[in-house]
Amino acid sequence: MVGTSLNLQEGSHGRAQEGIGCRSPRLASHRDRRLPDRARYPEHPRGRLRPGTDLPSVVEFLNANLGLLILISVIFLVGDLFGGALPLPLNLPGPIFCAFGAVLLVIFIVRLFLLVGEIAGVGFFSVLEGGALSLPVYLLVFIVVLIAGGYIGLFTDRA
Repeated sequence: MVGTSLNLQEGSHGRAQEGIGCRSPRLASHRDRRLPDRARYPEHPRGRLRPGTDLPSVVEFLNANLGLLILISVIFLVGDLFGGALPLPLNLPGPIFCAFGAVLLVIFIVRLFLLVGEIAGVGFFSVLEGGALSLPVYLLVFIVVLIAGGYIGLFTDRA
């Protein structure tokens, strides 16, 4: 057959293999019809990740807060070690560590909400960015976790 566009090569078992080492004309024409980048990734509506800009910002956010996440883990670990492994007079610092860990966890969650608000284009979470509302929220979280989650649990009967 004269004029075929298939590249036939002998394989190791004597059978002809098609398309090894070259591109078939059908695939080449398909690549020519591929949409340009602007058409493939149009401006997404709010709330969707844009592949070129939003994913690196999420990675940068996680890299910037890696130390905070490790600190939160260590503080909760120390709080659990004091609170659960030691008898009553020695376990009193446990709830304090857990309360500090809870405040740091709320700080991380607020930063995460700010990132999501920035990506989605929503300015609702910017209220928590300043110190006017965030400091009372952190103080309230500290007190609630210290009293309700910590000392009430230490002094109640565990039987």
